[in-house]
Amino acid sequence: MAGEWIQYKLADICNSIDYGLTASASDSEVGPKFLRITDIVAGHIDWKTVPFVVADDQTFSNYQLFDKDIVIARTGASTGVSAFIIKPPRAVFASYLVRLRIKQEFDERFVSYYLRSSVFWTYIKGVLGDKSAQPNASASTMTNAPILVPKSKTEQRAIACILGALDDKIELNRRMNETLEQIAQAIFKKWFIEPTKKGKLPEGLREGKFEDMVIAKQGKYLPNDEIIDFPNDNFIYPVWGGNGIRGYTYNKMYDAPVLVLTCRGSNCGLINITEEPSWISNIAFACEAKIGSIEFVYIYFKNCSFEDCISGSAQPQITYNLLKNKQMPYPISQKIVNAFSNLVFPIFKKIMKNNSQSRTLAALRDTLLPKLISGELRVPDAEKICARGASALGGMEKCS
Repeated sequence: MAGEWIQYKLADICNSIDYGLTASASDSEVGPKFLRITDIVAGHIDWKTVPFVVADDQTFSNYQLFDKDIVIARTGASTGVSAFIIKPPRAVFASYLVRLRIKQEFDERFVSYYLRSSVFWTYIKGVLGDKSAQPNASASTMTNAPILVPKSKTEQRAIACILGALDDKIELNRRMNETLEQIAQAIFKKWFIEPTKKGKLPEGLREGKFEDMVIAKQGKYLPNDEIIDFPNDNFIYPVWGGNGIRGYTYNKMYDAPVLVLTCRGSNCGLINITEEPSWISNIAFACEAKIGSIEFVYIYFKNCSFEDCISGSAQPQITYNLLKNKQMPYPISQKIVNAFSNLVFPIFKKIMKNNSQSRTLAALRDTLLPKLISGELRVPDAEKICARGASALGGMEKCS
């Protein structure tokens, strides 16, 4: 299938390049969804959490997002980060994003993978230069990037299909895990939240403090020169902080699992749970369960608010002195907590299995992407690589 590849500028293959809408977002359903830079996390968009915006018919028409549109962040630390829009709800995009609509002779998803390649990122880092305080790039600057494209749209689509099948399976796993966690949440609410609404606590249930539930230790600073952006072997550990993984390191602090509670910055109070040995950064607490399992504590804390423990406005933070005596809102007993932990263990085991599979899929995608996008690896050879990894890719649909 390998044929002629042609060099373009990104702008040459776009029908339109548009800046987004300048407006204020609202949590109330006042109009269409309003996609912002902060709503794009690792290329993924959770439309349920995207806010709304007031927009009349003409404004909506000007800024509407359609299936197969591409948006790119043009300012801030996320400059250059992009998202491929797949079957969006009724939505528009914000002013710090640029929307690309691709000409029909090019495959949109192929272009979206180019925007995740080292070729594009090398270009972006070059044009940003020393704009470390507030990185930004205009739409014309970003779309001046070079792009090498197979002349055959069929070959473009075949490349996008291989990478897309991996991403689609990762997304399917994410949605499955979301459903599984909702099941665990429903059990928790029935066992621990609903009894508090009856006015009198059932026998054996008691209220407690944060320090009664977990051993919490603040993570440690890891210099940026020890953080690896793109892992290339198995001897690395994720660095947890903020709202998720911010890189990888050759060091570890904890064996899995621990609960990660963000304690500094705009994400104060957000919860995650590790599933493998990891390093916890100094902007988060690592919490180990003193009662029940870490899965119980995770579900419990997901139902709590830690806003009353946050101090400071310029640099919000949660200190352990404020946290340790926090009264926890839902009563517990060792017996009931243990029963809950045993009941939800199979649910979290399935979640962890899905996550492990997704990490394998993501690693394979990241290995194939630069080779396919550059033409170094032919489509038939990439298909063979995927076939050899079929045991890790169970349930992944084949390209047609």
